[in-house]
Amino acid sequence: MTNPLIPKFQNKKIAYSVLNWGMGHLTRSLSVFKELSKNNEVHFFGDVDQINFLKVEDCQIVYHEFSNYNLNFSGKSFLVEMIFNSPRMIQAIQVENAQIQKIQEKENFDLIISDNRFGFRIEGVKSVILTHQLNIKSPLFEKQGSKLNQIYLNKFDEIWVPDDANHTFSGELSRAELKKPVIFLGNISDLKCTYSPKTIDYFVIGSGPEPYRSEFMMKMYHHLSTLGKKVVMTGFPKFESEYENIIIQEQMNRNQIEENINQAHCVLSKAGYTTLLDLAQCKAKAILFPTKTQYEQEYLAEHLNNHPHFTFLSETEISSID
Repeated sequence: MTNPLIPKFQNKKIAYSVLNWGMGHLTRSLSVFKELSKNNEVHFFGDVDQINFLKVEDCQIVYHEFSNYNLNFSGKSFLVEMIFNSPRMIQAIQVENAQIQKIQEKENFDLIISDNRFGFRIEGVKSVILTHQLNIKSPLFEKQGSKLNQIYLNKFDEIWVPDDANHTFSGELSRAELKKPVIFLGNISDLKCTYSPKTIDYFVIGSGPEPYRSEFMMKMYHHLSTLGKKVVMTGFPKFESEYENIIIQEQMNRNQIEENINQAHCVLSKAGYTTLLDLAQCKAKAILFPTKTQYEQEYLAEHLNNHPHFTFLSETEISSID
């Protein structure tokens, strides 16, 4: 499926890298990969899990193992942990910038594209960042956080936003005046609505960084096991179901994700931005759970509260699902 809003390039050598907090940043870039690889030589820089995922999707690109933001999360408070991890993140940004500058001496790329990796850019070469967060939502240091975020964004030549110019999904997150051009790509999900017969009661998608993902999936597993309904779960690392009514598949390719979303009466998931785009593209009914103190997700729940297909609950309300 072609997205006409994705900028077109011809005969360029392109370097592309994606933040490794779960697979959301990677999956939303799939349509961009596929569009760019038609007429260009695309090189992907990422970790082993990202590379293996893209190989399954049969993307016609060149793969390079590359350092990632190896931050530590304990599952206690996303905001506190982000503050605690800030020095390591700044260091990681500096390291990745030095690495791609060094690689450029050999590869001579024409275009650099980063999905939420602030250091993946090269001075003197057109560098683009893909992000929906031009502003930061937080009860602490919101203005300071947004200003710092925009300083990093303005180091790129263009900002590509995976939303429309009406800010339908991102709302205030993508409303900011930057020094560099902001291009709205629309919903870049590569999924489609198939209007399939509903053969699954609940399809549960695990997403986001650990341990938040596994904690959420375990809560879902224990509750849904009591209902006796047909459940399919994915994104649940190294876990096997003890119940006949619950099928667990650790990873699915995008065709399988699309098939299960379209066949489910209801999707249960965290309220990650990429997941919202996928569900909207499939016109899927969903119950979504923002990660507590991940204020981007809490803001999205508030912003999309009146969406006809979405219901937002806290994880303490999982037991209300019937």
